[in-house]
Amino acid sequence: MDLHFRKTQSLNPAIIDSLFQLWNAEYPEIIAHQNTSELEEYLLTFKNAVHRLAFNSDAELVAWCCGFEREDLPWFAMIIDRQYQGLGLGSKFLSELKKDYAILNGWAIDQDSYLRADGSVYPSPLAFYQKNDFRISQRRGPKESPISIVHILWP
Repeated sequence: MDLHFRKTQSLNPAIIDSLFQLWNAEYPEIIAHQNTSELEEYLLTFKNAVHRLAFNSDAELVAWCCGFEREDLPWFAMIIDRQYQGLGLGSKFLSELKKDYAILNGWAIDQDSYLRADGSVYPSPLAFYQKNDFRISQRRGPKESPISIVHILWP
């Protein structure tokens, strides 16, 4: 599989649009963004963000990972197109993040009960994160979260 990688601190409008489409296709529909402006507002909450992008041979965005600061702690977010899952791309992104941060915080959906926009089930990524040495620290998802999420932590 021929992938092209890029690391950047800012995203241009075309990438934001591609990320919007990737987000809304892969994450549960209940947390979909209504438009690119809404996604941009969300991304602005990330301090000192460093985005890692993967593009296929057709220059389509197939994966996004971002390391950032929130509440003076390092956090990350990641989305991988389901056609590219299981190929080591997520583990590669996490390995790169682990080089940049001494600890990593994240949120992970802990149930297989949410549906994507196309009606398919969004599988919980917890087993993947545990395979990559993350642990479930506690169940303290934000009260305003419309989905059940758990805090994951590395190391």
